[in-house]
Amino acid sequence: MLSLLKEKVPAGSLLEVYNEKLAQLGARLTIHRHRFVEEISTLTSAALKYISKSREEIEIIYKPGFDFSYSLSNKEIEEKLKKAYEDIKETEKLKRASLIGSHRDDILFMINKKDARLFASQGQQRSVITALKLAEFEFMRGVLNEPPLLLLDDIFSELDKKRQEKLLKFLNKGQVIITCTDKDLLVKADCPTTLFKIENGKIAEVKGWFSIFIHLGDNCVIRKKDMIAVFDIENTSTSQITRDYLNKAGKMKKVIYVTEDMPKSFVVTE
Repeated sequence: MLSLLKEKVPAGSLLEVYNEKLAQLGARLTIHRHRFVEEISTLTSAALKYISKSREEIEIIYKPGFDFSYSLSNKEIEEKLKKAYEDIKETEKLKRASLIGSHRDDILFMINKKDARLFASQGQQRSVITALKLAEFEFMRGVLNEPPLLLLDDIFSELDKKRQEKLLKFLNKGQVIITCTDKDLLVKADCPTTLFKIENGKIAEVKGWFSIFIHLGDNCVIRKKDMIAVFDIENTSTSQITRDYLNKAGKMKKVIYVTEDMPKSFVVTE
């Protein structure tokens, strides 16, 4: 599209074909983006209240790159985009650039109805970024039905003590990787923690708690410390003592059967 517009004499018929497709895909993308921003805005507002207990109201607003109303259907948005492309095509040819569409969309962060980029203090902006990170975590947990890996890079440096404590309490919701310069902060975390000290780009020291996980095949992953033994059905079927033990473990739901990578085998766990 952009290369076509940069031609000295853009092919009008080809430009219309591209605009038709852009309108179709742009309408779908606009609706999905609007729904996502609405949900992430609600989650971010809740996260900000959690970490700061402030009375500040945060709202994230999706601002499409064309005249848009949230009440429009997919087909109505598509037609609106087509008209917008048609109205501006001569200007786009002159400027040799695509001036409207999904690539021009923006997201506004509003605190108490004011643009956070213009009116928020550095501390407020940092709190909003932190709240957005936690909101993304909660959103992905809902999508995946399991907690995602959360990465926090030097996030404590601009948070006051109370907000640091609130954030630390959040860490037990899943696996988190944090970089910071004050290891004493992480010691206070209410969850198992492993500390890695980095010197000259290398791991110089490891302290704390960590588990080794073993992948048995397919979606079967367990902690090494939970594994008691691996049995082969053909070799254990002749032992009455072993069969009795396995029957008892099976009734307690402590037997994991593995049928793909380890045929005729199963694992007994703690």
